Amino acid sequence: MNNSEIRKKLNFLGIFNQIQLEKQDIEYWWLIKYKELYMKKDDEGLYEINDIREELQTYSVDKLKKFLSKEKVTINNSSNDYEKERKRGGAYNYNKEELKERLIKNENKEFIKKKLEEAKVLFLLKKYSNTQKLFTNLIESSEFKFLENSKKFNVLFSRGISFLELKQFDKALNDLTSAIKIDSKSSIAYFNRGLCNLRKENWSNAISDFTEAIVLKDFYDGKYYYLRGCAKNGLKKYEDALEDFKIAIAMDPLNDSFKSTRKFTEKILKR
Repeated sequence: MNNSEIRKKLNFLGIFNQIQLEKQDIEYWWLIKYKELYMKKDDEGLYEINDIREELQTYSVDKLKKFLSKEKVTINNSSNDYEKERKRGGAYNYNKEELKERLIKNENKEFIKKKLEEAKVLFLLKKYSNTQKLFTNLIESSEFKFLENSKKFNVLFSRGISFLELKQFDKALNDLTSAIKIDSKSSIAYFNRGLCNLRKENWSNAISDFTEAIVLKDFYDGKYYYLRGCAKNGLKKYEDALEDFKIAIAMDPLNDSFKSTRKFTEKILKR
């Protein structure tokens, strides 16, 4: 990129003079611009600023300053948050990282809320590809670390389920494991991680996850035992598997899948 192109990209992020890069970094100005474009539902602009951020982050701050005019330029509205803080003395009372966190906490709550609501709607509509993209965007943003643990869990869990539905099992495993680290008492998280391990034929891990899910679950569900039995079949522990299938059938006597899998296992044992 030539000097003019780089300057245009900086301007697009709302960076017009050198002092702005002394106050905040590229990530900060990207976040402010991202918020603005997101509220306008400007998808093209969002894609563009993500590309711009990646390109500009390959340069040092000192290098980027050289591409900006030294003339005094009035900072546009996207930097008003910082200027308000500066006039109140806030910019002098906080270092760069503290100021960034303060602004994000105070100014972007509505932004986070809307992103979570939009992702929830997409998830309920089973548009898993769009859901995981939106959650990925949030997880990779500077805002994610400010979410409450319960919301972090829901984001990671929901993206994990989206990956599971998309048959991207490794990614699903990573997210569900991260969710479990936040809430180690979540039966449903263990259950779905068990599903991932079952799909990947990680039989022992699947059995461990389903067992943990059964222990944690506060009501009985035959499919937990059924799927653990399937994992035991994978390890050729047919007698143990039969015990799980019997429990599953006792809980759900009308489930034909439970019955057919039990018959299949019984045939293997008779050979």
